[in-house]
Order: sequence, then structure tokens, then C-alpha cells
Amino acid sequence: ANHYGGTSNPKIFGAGVVVTNDGTGTHAIGSGLRAAQAVDRFFSAEPQTQQPDSEPFITPDEMKLYYFTPTGRAESTERAIVERIQDFEEITLGLDQHTGQNEALRCLSCGSCNGCLGFHEGKCELFCPERAIDRISLSRVDVNLDNCKGCLVCMEVCPRNAIDYRQAHITHIKGAAK
Repeated sequence: ANHYGGTSNPKIFGAGVVVTNDGTGTHAIGSGLRAAQAVDRFFSAEPQTQQPDSEPFITPDEMKLYYFTPTGRAESTERAIVERIQDFEEITLGLDQHTGQNEALRCLSCGSCNGCLGFHEGKCELFCPERAIDRISLSRVDVNLDNCKGCLVCMEVCPRNAIDYRQAHITHIKGAAK
């Protein structure tokens, strides 16, 4: 399968670690998302355009890690051995809702805008001198290019290095609404 899950048969799509061979859950989920989008385009009769490969990986050196408080991974609990040998129920009990939400907030969303989820306000939104950045949902922002003067303050304060620009004009916030 190609990067978008397409195979030599236009009606068959593949996704996950078996296709990408990247070996991580994050890559498998991303592969599934790209394949699902391709399937959606297939059923809506939109052309299956081959977009460039995924956006470049963001390294820790490219992020502003000082915005984030390091937290340890939550440990899930398991059923006692005497209980689990009695049946075929799940062994790992997982996380309660509060712990699961805190675990999800540990994700840095490297290179993708999530509206500074976990902060009260997006850093780009807060520091933009022209107020050209608007929050359109809890986890997404949009840039009003009519107000943007290209000062790139937003790029400098973005914790996740999600803002891409060319010739002093913001052209794309990775992961933001279009």
C-alpha cells in the first residue's frame, strides 16, 4: 500500500503497522487516518490525488519544551492472577477517566496544532500583536490572513513548531482548520 493506504486495486485499502512497518501505535493510527480519508474520497467520488508525503517529523530540538511540564506515564493495573485464571476476561484493567485524560494530555502533538490544548489560550493567539489568530474550537485556531502582517511572532511562540511560513506570510498551520 502507498502512504494513503491505496493498493494496486482501487477498491482495497490498507493501514497500520503491517502497511507502514513503522512499529508504533502513533504511526499505525496516522496510517489508519490517511487510509480512512482515502476511503472517504473514494466513496464520495473525489479524485484520489497523491499529496506529498506526510509533513516532516518535528524533533525535540525544534519544539519549545519549556512550555511543558514533564509528567510520568500512568501505570495501568492488572487483575490478580487468582482472578484471571478463572475466566477469559480482560487482564489489564486500563485507566479511569481522569487518569486517561491526564495521560492523553502528555502527548505533545509534535508539529501539529491542537490549539494549545491544555493551556487556557493558544500561544499564537495570545502573542499575536495584530490579533489575527482566532480560536474556532477548543482545540483549533485559524489565521485571518487579512490581518496578519507576517511578523512571525506566532511561529516563535508556538510550542509545537506547527506554523509553516513562506516569504514572511503564514501559509499553513499543521493540523488547524482549513
